[in-house]
Amino acid sequence: MRLLHSTTCRLWVIAFLSYQLFFTTFVAASQFDPAIHIDPSEIKRGMRGYGLTVFQGTKIERFDVEVVSVMKNFQPGRDAILIMCDDPRFDLAKGVQGVSGSPVFFNERLAGAMAFGWPYGVQPLYGVTPIRQMLDVQKTGIASKKSLESDRRASMTFDKSYYENLMRETLLTKEDLTRVAKAAGLIKSDLHLNQSKGPVSLLSPSLTVNGLNSQALAVFQEAIPGLSLATGLSAGSGDEGNSEVTLERGSAITVPLITGDLNSAVLGTVTEVIDGNVYAFGHAWNSTGQSAWPMATGYIHTFVNRNNISFKLGTAMNVVGSLLADETAAVYGQVGDKVDMTPVTIEMRWDYIDTVKTFEMQIAQDDSIGAMLAAVSVVNSLLYRGQMPTVHSLKYEGRVEFDRGPALTYSNMSSGAGVQDFVIDMLQPLSIISLNPYEKVRITKVDFRVTMTDQDSLHYIKNMDLARQVYAPGETIHAKMTLEPLREPEYVKTFSLSLPKDLKEGKYKINVGSYLNYMSDLQKTQPQKFRAYDLEGIQRVMQERLNITRNGLYMTMALPKDSIMIEGETFNHLPPTRAMLLDNTSRAKDGVVFGSLLTAHHPTDYLVMGKATFDIVVKED
Repeated sequence: MRLLHSTTCRLWVIAFLSYQLFFTTFVAASQFDPAIHIDPSEIKRGMRGYGLTVFQGTKIERFDVEVVSVMKNFQPGRDAILIMCDDPRFDLAKGVQGVSGSPVFFNERLAGAMAFGWPYGVQPLYGVTPIRQMLDVQKTGIASKKSLESDRRASMTFDKSYYENLMRETLLTKEDLTRVAKAAGLIKSDLHLNQSKGPVSLLSPSLTVNGLNSQALAVFQEAIPGLSLATGLSAGSGDEGNSEVTLERGSAITVPLITGDLNSAVLGTVTEVIDGNVYAFGHAWNSTGQSAWPMATGYIHTFVNRNNISFKLGTAMNVVGSLLADETAAVYGQVGDKVDMTPVTIEMRWDYIDTVKTFEMQIAQDDSIGAMLAAVSVVNSLLYRGQMPTVHSLKYEGRVEFDRGPALTYSNMSSGAGVQDFVIDMLQPLSIISLNPYEKVRITKVDFRVTMTDQDSLHYIKNMDLARQVYAPGETIHAKMTLEPLREPEYVKTFSLSLPKDLKEGKYKINVGSYLNYMSDLQKTQPQKFRAYDLEGIQRVMQERLNITRNGLYMTMALPKDSIMIEGETFNHLPPTRAMLLDNTSRAKDGVVFGSLLTAHHPTDYLVMGKATFDIVVKED
């Protein structure tokens, strides 16, 4: 009887799962309705029809089209419909980015979305992605929503090897940042570049930033070669008070990445809306598959005509739902549930003109692009007034919060480096945290207060003088440093380092220098502290890294390496009889040998540059 009951339960479970699978598949497949949709097999050369798009404002307008041909297997397993736009507005604009997704109809049935064209074309010839292919993207959207609910959505991550040394001077190289930017859609893929330069070009919306200072753009393009941030598809603000605009066939659709005092959005056109399910673009944005972006209505200012390919100049309006899928044939979203955006506040003070301005923005919460959007927002605020004074310094305090783990706090300064140091402090630690391979985490709040002065704060180490070189344990070393400020007289200042009372006799090396020298000494002496095996460890090391301020002089003395960490367990100050552990590679597998670093930090109001090294001898009295 128990066996029968158990078997019956299994059958019910199998039946239920089969029904769920059938229902999910049926829902996606049933989106194609022959009564309102038309298949490419029914479309013939010369058929007349019409399309819908927004030429200006939010008004959806109709334009006439004619079928040129139907191309089978335009891409593997995918067809395309060629049309000519019979409308004087397209005669002027030719190929138009932002038109992508505009629905095309024949016999009053939806055929698909305008999706590609030809650069430098003299005719308004377009390719249309069939609606049947676009509707299939819903399957990915359903899977994406389930992943979001369980917080298991896959994302780009760095390899665990990146977290074996988090005190290295450069956390991420240009190549690393370029790879991140490409995955986030900030750099066109090789395939996309080939399409743009070749005979066919997708009418793809690029990430664009309105109000981005040209100096700020140059900073990020220097840090990330090939970065594409400004092509003019998003600009200013539209009819923000019009909350009645909805997503429907032919309306403008946007993916707002930054809103507020800085605007960034992806802009295209809606192809189809069925019971709150939205299909748009007729091609991918980033080809990320599952996604989670804010989905908003849009406002079009005008068409901007260029020789190669034109574009719609528009802006995001009201967030009405979330974009859940991004595939070759379309992007797919759902009206209703909205994804959160991260508030960003920057209070900027220009001390030399006694002016203060506060910037308020919101950025998309995406692990692959969140760090970049936060850095772009902050740096653009710094450069709001344009180029920094030739001689300048920055002092800043801030806080970045996450949905998991402690916040990162900032209190630092830079001088003569423009915003490069700020970019390093923002972009690299936040990327290392956001793209970690252990646990999903998102930036939830960014808050900074920055003061810019027209004073230089760099002081260079010219030379150093010791009264003597032999010391007893417990004594204090006093070093006279000659420092040379920019365009000011040099001066002498004394810095000190106290020796431990139990310090063993011997010869020791003392390093004196900037925060970079201190970071290097830390990593060499205590590498075990800067390996991270989980999110908590990463956040701890990043905070310790940010606590090493630039305004100060660091004196260090490395003590003998007499400790080892093996598989997370630490053995400190090993006696000589157990020193074999340090050299036995078969026992010390995954072991890290380390010692202690004697340190004296002397805070200053300026940045110390350069390095000095000297030897001392320690002897008992």
